[in-house]
Amino acid sequence: MKPNQTILVTVSKQPAVQVAPNLLSKTTTQIAQISKENNLKIKQHPQPSSLPQGSCMGQTPQPNAPLSDKKMVIYTAQEKQNLYLMPNFIGKELAMVMHALQHHQLHPTIILNHEKIESPYPENVTVIAQKPRAGSFVTLGSNLGIQLEVAKKEN
Repeated sequence: MKPNQTILVTVSKQPAVQVAPNLLSKTTTQIAQISKENNLKIKQHPQPSSLPQGSCMGQTPQPNAPLSDKKMVIYTAQEKQNLYLMPNFIGKELAMVMHALQHHQLHPTIILNHEKIESPYPENVTVIAQKPRAGSFVTLGSNLGIQLEVAKKEN
């Protein structure tokens, strides 16, 4: 640079980065209004929950995170459902397990030596594997498929 030389400076503005709005705990009606105001495309995934139906339980991207493509994914609560914890039947006698399941009108599939067996079930058999796994959250109902793998008890 030389003394008294002219310097040209160009100042430009970049568009403001849009951030994700906070949709958590909002209803689907409120979310629709926010998405319309902000020109967002929102994909909704209903999930079983004990929260009020239609309320937002989660979102991607997180609130105030940069939103590059104006697309969001939200997880909303389905109608209230009571969720139950699947008990651990492994190591228990089949007769006792069947009694507990029939108390709740549940009819499991029983597998012995890799083959499905029907009632009457053999005596002295123990559950060695189960689906759904112990500790899973389930909703009781006719669509709950329980599979128990059993083996003869060794004396």
